Amino acid sequence: MTNIKIRHSISNRIRFAVPLVKNNERRAATLKESLEDVDGVLWARINTLCGSLVVRFDKGSLTHNDVVALCRHSLFSGVPHGF
Repeated sequence: MTNIKIRHSISNRIRFAVPLVKNNERRAATLKESLEDVDGVLWARINTLCGSLVVRFDKGSLTHNDVVALCRHSLFSGVPHGF
Protein backbone atom coordinates (compact mmCIF):
# COMPACT_ATOMS: atom_id res chain seq x y z
CA MET A 1 0.00 0.00 0.00
CA THR A 2 1.52 3.32 -1.04
CA ASN A 3 -1.33 5.77 -0.57
CA ILE A 4 -1.86 8.09 2.36
CA LYS A 5 -5.28 8.65 3.86
CA ILE A 6 -6.68 11.35 6.10
CA ARG A 7 -7.80 9.82 9.39
CA HIS A 8 -8.81 13.00 11.22
CA SER A 9 -8.63 16.73 10.74
CA ILE A 10 -9.45 19.96 12.50
CA SER A 11 -8.91 23.49 11.24
CA ASN A 12 -5.11 23.53 11.63
CA ARG A 13 -4.10 19.90 12.13
CA ILE A 14 -4.41 16.77 10.01
CA ARG A 15 -3.70 13.15 10.96
CA PHE A 16 -2.79 10.79 8.13
CA ALA A 17 -2.34 7.04 7.85
CA VAL A 18 0.97 6.62 5.97
CA PRO A 19 1.84 2.97 5.39
CA LEU A 20 5.18 3.88 3.77
CA VAL A 21 6.61 5.16 7.08
CA LYS A 22 5.57 2.13 9.10
CA ASN A 23 8.78 0.58 10.48
CA ASN A 24 10.84 2.89 8.26
CA GLU A 25 12.76 5.42 10.38
CA ARG A 26 14.77 6.75 7.45
CA ARG A 27 11.74 7.57 5.31
CA ALA A 28 9.96 9.04 8.35
CA ALA A 29 12.89 11.33 9.18
CA THR A 30 13.15 12.52 5.57
CA LEU A 31 9.41 13.21 5.41
CA LYS A 32 9.39 15.07 8.74
CA GLU A 33 12.35 17.24 7.73
CA SER A 34 10.84 17.97 4.32
CA LEU A 35 7.52 19.04 5.82
CA GLU A 36 9.00 21.14 8.62
CA ASP A 37 11.13 23.06 6.10
CA VAL A 38 7.95 24.53 4.57
CA ASP A 39 6.80 27.95 5.76
CA GLY A 40 3.44 27.52 7.44
CA VAL A 41 4.08 24.01 8.75
CA LEU A 42 4.42 24.41 12.52
CA TRP A 43 5.43 20.81 13.19
CA ALA A 44 5.11 17.27 11.93
CA ARG A 45 5.02 14.19 14.15
CA ILE A 46 5.43 10.66 12.80
CA ASN A 47 4.79 7.37 14.55
CA THR A 48 6.62 4.62 12.70
CA LEU A 49 5.08 1.87 14.83
CA CYS A 50 1.59 2.52 13.50
CA GLY A 51 2.43 4.44 10.31
CA SER A 52 0.81 7.74 11.21
CA LEU A 53 1.64 11.37 10.51
CA VAL A 54 0.23 14.45 12.23
CA VAL A 55 0.86 17.88 10.72
CA ARG A 56 0.02 21.13 12.48
CA PHE A 57 0.00 24.17 10.23
CA ASP A 58 -0.71 27.88 10.19
CA LYS A 59 -4.07 28.18 8.47
CA GLY A 60 -3.22 31.77 7.55
CA SER A 61 -0.35 30.46 5.39
CA LEU A 62 -1.60 27.09 4.16
CA THR A 63 -4.99 25.61 3.40
CA HIS A 64 -6.11 22.10 4.27
CA ASN A 65 -5.72 21.14 0.60
CA ASP A 66 -2.21 22.65 0.50
CA VAL A 67 -1.14 20.43 3.38
CA VAL A 68 -2.62 17.30 1.83
CA ALA A 69 -0.86 18.02 -1.47
CA LEU A 70 2.38 18.87 0.32
CA CYS A 71 2.33 15.61 2.29
CA ARG A 72 1.67 13.51 -0.78
CA HIS A 73 4.34 15.26 -2.79
CA SER A 74 6.90 15.18 0.04
CA LEU A 75 6.29 11.50 0.67
CA PHE A 76 6.82 10.47 -2.92
CA SER A 77 9.57 12.90 -3.93
CA GLY A 78 11.18 13.92 -0.65
CA VAL A 79 11.15 17.54 -1.81
CA PRO A 80 8.31 20.05 -1.26
CA HIS A 81 6.93 21.54 -4.45
CA GLY A 82 5.47 25.00 -4.80
CA PHE A 83 5.39 25.89 -1.11
